[in-house]
Amino acid sequence: MEENSTNALMIAAGVLISVMIISLAVYLFKSSADFAESYYADINSKATQAFNNKFEIYNTDEVTIQDMVSIANFARDTNIKNGVENDKNSSIYIQVILYNGSKHLETMDREQLYKFMEENTFIDNDPSKGEQKYKCKGIEYDENTQRVNKITFEIKK
Repeated sequence: MEENSTNALMIAAGVLISVMIISLAVYLFKSSADFAESYYADINSKATQAFNNKFEIYNTDEVTIQDMVSIANFARDTNIKNGVENDKNSSIYIQVILYNGSKHLETMDREQLYKFMEENTFIDNDPSKGEQKYKCKGIEYDENTQRVNKITFEIKK
């Protein structure tokens, strides 16, 4: 009888140790999954911030036509890279707007932007009046991706 009690205690101890090992394995697996998720979220957040910074530097009252052409080129190239150059309704489509929506600079090719720059560099297209300045009217972000999807400029008066 004593032998049966000993065997029963050994089996119970084995089951208890097995349960503890399985619990530890589950805990470690969950912890590593949480760490990986946190790490991915942190990297994604930094990438989003770096992307947004490329637009936010133009959120000033002193923007040149060259600045707007640069950001329009970046937006157009990004839209093409993401395959949304013809889909303004996409959440990742980036708009660069001048004059309350009448000009979408991101839709212009390099030749059109160069012509636009030539025509809008000086006040009233007259070099003697000085360089035309623009100001950023606002930046909008997509609510899902938190990335810039619209930047609007107007003539600084």
